[in-house]
Amino acid sequence: MVRNYIIVLLVGLLAASCAQVGIISGGPQDRFAPKPIAEDVVPLNETTHFTGNSVEIPFDEYFQLVNPTQNIRMVPPHAKIEASVKNKTLTLTWKDTLESNTTYAIYLNNAVKDLNQGNDTIIQYVFSTGTVLDTLSYSVMVIDAWSGLPIDDCVVALYELNSTKLISLAQPSNGIAKLNYLRKGEYRAIAFVDENNDLKLQNYEKVGFPNGGKISVDSTFFDSIPLRVFTPPSKKTGFNTITANAPCMHLLTTHQKVRDSNPKFYMNGDIISVSKMMWRSQDSVEINTGVITEGSVEYVMQYTFDDSIVSDTLIYRIRPADRDKKIKIKKGSLTIKPSSNVVFEVNGIIQSVDTSKIHLLNMSDSSAISVTTGFSNWSCFMLGFDRENIKNVKFTMDEGAVITECGTSEKFEQIRSFEPESTFGELNINVSKYSRALIVQLLKRGNLIKEITVENPQEMVSFKELWTGEYTFRVIRDSNGNGKWDVGDYATLTQPEQVDMYTKKIKVRAGWTIDIPLTPKN
Repeated sequence: MVRNYIIVLLVGLLAASCAQVGIISGGPQDRFAPKPIAEDVVPLNETTHFTGNSVEIPFDEYFQLVNPTQNIRMVPPHAKIEASVKNKTLTLTWKDTLESNTTYAIYLNNAVKDLNQGNDTIIQYVFSTGTVLDTLSYSVMVIDAWSGLPIDDCVVALYELNSTKLISLAQPSNGIAKLNYLRKGEYRAIAFVDENNDLKLQNYEKVGFPNGGKISVDSTFFDSIPLRVFTPPSKKTGFNTITANAPCMHLLTTHQKVRDSNPKFYMNGDIISVSKMMWRSQDSVEINTGVITEGSVEYVMQYTFDDSIVSDTLIYRIRPADRDKKIKIKKGSLTIKPSSNVVFEVNGIIQSVDTSKIHLLNMSDSSAISVTTGFSNWSCFMLGFDRENIKNVKFTMDEGAVITECGTSEKFEQIRSFEPESTFGELNINVSKYSRALIVQLLKRGNLIKEITVENPQEMVSFKELWTGEYTFRVIRDSNGNGKWDVGDYATLTQPEQVDMYTKKIKVRAGWTIDIPLTPKN
């Protein structure tokens, strides 16, 4: 959940009327949250020698108070606050006795919202029961661990070490969070997307933290190491969805990437052999079901998760539309690169391919092209033929050209183009400044084009047969060498693997080879 947070410090704010009670149609949208009128707050923000038990905060517009018991907090939590509203003024009171010589902050964490648009606000009011305020501050950059871009839709919180007691709170602005009114000491620090607005980290919320999980404050400083926020792995287990791809194929997806744990699958009580499965990704597997005559099928999956054996059952009901699905040859890429095979895919498990029912036509001179080889694997088949001096080929496949376990293919036609090597460019990437295994990703307009796993960074990485255009790079420092990006774990204070973005655009030209060095900043 992305919240449009606005943090308001009472210091220096001026009254500015930006809304009226009620909704006036046709007027401009009120994009701003209610603002405190700083000079009229009683007592003033940053008051010292505070001895009272109430604060009055007037706002520049009428507002609604949202769940004040949960959303209004005193830090340190030495008092329970009661809130009331009269006109445009919020009054906060408490009965508890505060500690002497202590700096307190009252946080209104989305407790005050605009009547019309409901804009969220975090407001901080600070006072001291002693002669001085704690004056130290801690600032830090907050970025997305994957993209490296600054993020604002989160909160940064400091807690007492080895405790859940909240000490300070801030929301980033342009990716920078500044926590004020701190005293010397060590604190537990986290940045997280507070989806349920309770100022407590949940195991499903995006999170980032400093190395070791804590910071030490002995002066006002800016932390040069950003907090990298990531989405933690899902704690859900078992099946996600089942999709019928054809009368005899089911695609099973799971909440976890279970492939590496060698899961066992059962269908109607019988184990499914490896020969009847094809993994499409780490969390999706295609099952060759054979002809199903019953009205439903029961799947059971067993795998290891967090050192425990997980067993999940799902019953999939066979619909008439599933039984009536036709075997079709899918239309693939219209353009074939020099090194690419000519491959077609059907939505069924192939038993055989009848090449006598497959016809190739050279569109340049309308001459027939002979198919020399045909090879099939699972649901794909490849055609071999003499491609020399051929530009465009029309593929025509008669009905029944492909025989599957659950029927034969329908008629198919498609024209595919064969591009010469001179059409493409090449990039040679030097990553020798890195010291460990890498994953080098090639991007075009932010979309992943290709990735190469590099075990030895001293070797050159080559991206060949690239279309002309501008490309950028992403490098994943694959510290555990498993060939994928791993996020962190707050429970063990494990940071996500470092991702380096190279946003300078490299222009690829036809027939050109360009050498590019990628040098990490740290």
